[in-house]
Amino acid sequence: MVDQTPEEIRDRHIESMGEDLGELFFLLKQEIFRLYLQWNEYADAFGAKESRIELLNSVAGGFARSVQDALWADVLLGY
Repeated sequence: MVDQTPEEIRDRHIESMGEDLGELFFLLKQEIFRLYLQWNEYADAFGAKESRIELLNSVAGGFARSVQDALWADVLLGY
């Protein structure tokens, strides 16, 4: 895979799809990647194993719940 800067990727999309659609596609793709990474963080921390949730609750229950709620809201709302 060839490494490209975000600007090069955006320019490639604009070249193949036109200014408006290429720019929109690039931005949407970036947002999807960001949401995918956030979802993986959420799933790794709170959806992988029951033992992990028990550990988080035992060492920092309130904090873990705050992080869980924040990650969940971010994924749902797309922030």
